[in-house]
Amino acid sequence: MRKIGKVDIVGTPYTIYLYEEGEFKALQDDAKERDERYLQPAKEGSLDGYCDYMSKEIRIYNDSFTDIKYFEMTLRHEISHAFLYEIGNSNYDNEEFVDKLSKWVPQIAYIFQRAEACLKIKKALGDVDA
Repeated sequence: MRKIGKVDIVGTPYTIYLYEEGEFKALQDDAKERDERYLQPAKEGSLDGYCDYMSKEIRIYNDSFTDIKYFEMTLRHEISHAFLYEIGNSNYDNEEFVDKLSKWVPQIAYIFQRAEACLKIKKALGDVDA
């Protein structure tokens, strides 16, 4: 297990870890003993990461990635779980909802950036109060 970073999710720090195959399997087994729903893959063999709401950790399985894009997608997915949990949204453990949200986050961020750029231009032109 390697710590690869920290993120602030609505004021709550989450630590991101990268796990190797044996380590990740041991975590799965331990979690299954505590709660049957916990760490269950959405599809057989598809578990690439998970968010532990109690320890405030995002854990990513290192061996499941063939490229950086897939890693980014998985990390966004797990961060979306944490975000929804921290804001009290009941969909935090709904895989279908989280998957859709995490796929749209980059597009939403881009739209917000474009809107901010438009606002700055309008302010510079004097069309909007600063």
